[in-house]
Amino acid sequence: MLWAWWPGASAQTELPVQVIGTSEGLSQSSVLSLHQDPYGFVWLGTRDGLNLCEGNKIRVFKNVPGDTLSLAGNHINDIADAADGNLWIAHNMGLSLYDRTRNRFKNYRVEDDNPEIRAITVEKNGILASGWSGVYELNPEKGLLEKTEKLGPTGQSSVTKIARAPDGTLWIATTNRGLVRFKDTRLPVSELEKSLRVEDILFHSNGKVYLATRMEGIFEYSPGGQLL
Repeated sequence: MLWAWWPGASAQTELPVQVIGTSEGLSQSSVLSLHQDPYGFVWLGTRDGLNLCEGNKIRVFKNVPGDTLSLAGNHINDIADAADGNLWIAHNMGLSLYDRTRNRFKNYRVEDDNPEIRAITVEKNGILASGWSGVYELNPEKGLLEKTEKLGPTGQSSVTKIARAPDGTLWIATTNRGLVRFKDTRLPVSELEKSLRVEDILFHSNGKVYLATRMEGIFEYSPGGQLL
């Protein structure tokens, strides 16, 4: 057990922190994604397996060669809640849906040479999946992730994250085109936004938007896309 502390904090604000590592059962020490589901359980995605924290024990999910109902990939990039209470998993081999009741996975292939999915966006009418080679939409009937044409050239970019703002605008983080804001057509962006490698997007309850970038820190924006 460790104690979290920061300058200026009083003794009353010190918080206990539990360290979870490989000695506690974690499948691998590099945690790439962290998610708490609606039931309160914490899921950790690592470079070698999906981990479910169940109180004082950890359950690990990995690909089992030859078992099509096991998780298809072990490099876990993102975790998101499905509308039916199940769980979406983005990984190096595509996208998987974890069925809690049956304790098994439905795996979806990527219609591309590079199958890795980096982030998941759960929309009311479907799933958007971000990859190194573009943005894909889930076709559940075919069991495929197919390239989308809805986002124009941005849909062919290397995308790290897609987030929908409260006003319905899509904020799209890319590694090679900076930040793209999209609503029916591409919205204007600044030269600063074009030059950034954006890794994540957060719409805060304070009404502001925060962009996490590679090597450039965090940027604060207004909902209209103005740098603050």
